[in-house]
Amino acid sequence: MNIYLRNGLFGLLLLISTIGIVVGAEPSGYTVYVQGAESSIDRTSDGIYKITIQDVIPFSTIFEGDERLLHKHKKSLI
Repeated sequence: MNIYLRNGLFGLLLLISTIGIVVGAEPSGYTVYVQGAESSIDRTSDGIYKITIQDVIPFSTIFEGDERLLHKHKKSLI
């Protein structure tokens, strides 16, 4: 058998065998839910967003993937 034909058949077999294998990267980071009364979002000159929430409820929920964490915090989150 010709070496090119053998390598081509091997490559085709390899491609067919990888059907259905999906590798995805999960986004890193956290999702935090904070409840309170009136809020505002301001953007600084540096491009940073400042979020102000009045009368914050002293608990927030932090989600990381399938895990949930209930966190008790003080009056100020900063």
